[in-house]
Amino acid sequence: MKGTMKNFSYIKKVALLILWVPVVVFIFRFISDRHVAALIAGIGFILLPTAVLFHEIWGNCRRARVTILSCVQFLILFAWPIFLLRVFNWETEFNDILFLGVSPAILHQYSSWSYFLMVLAVAFQAFMNWRSEKRQP
Repeated sequence: MKGTMKNFSYIKKVALLILWVPVVVFIFRFISDRHVAALIAGIGFILLPTAVLFHEIWGNCRRARVTILSCVQFLILFAWPIFLLRVFNWETEFNDILFLGVSPAILHQYSSWSYFLMVLAVAFQAFMNWRSEKRQP
């Protein structure tokens, strides 16, 4: 029963991470100020992976290294830098900013792939939990 609950927890994490994407689209569609919309979206892109990360660390899930590493890489390489770029350059259009010589469009494109890989890592952990649960008598 415990394994089933842990697997359900991973399924909820995957669902939340996936559902955040259409929520962000909705935010940008209905909030006319793009700076505010980006701020709200950025907060979500930081809070959700951080919650998954802390749940993994405090949940004592030693087998969830892939999930932990995927969350850390997304947060450090993309979520925080993009969020801070937007906050510290509030008056500047996002596409006019350069970060270490990289345009935000490229940074954003790679962040999408990074987010996708993070979601896959959490889904993989759910699958691994399900598989180990099936093998136990």
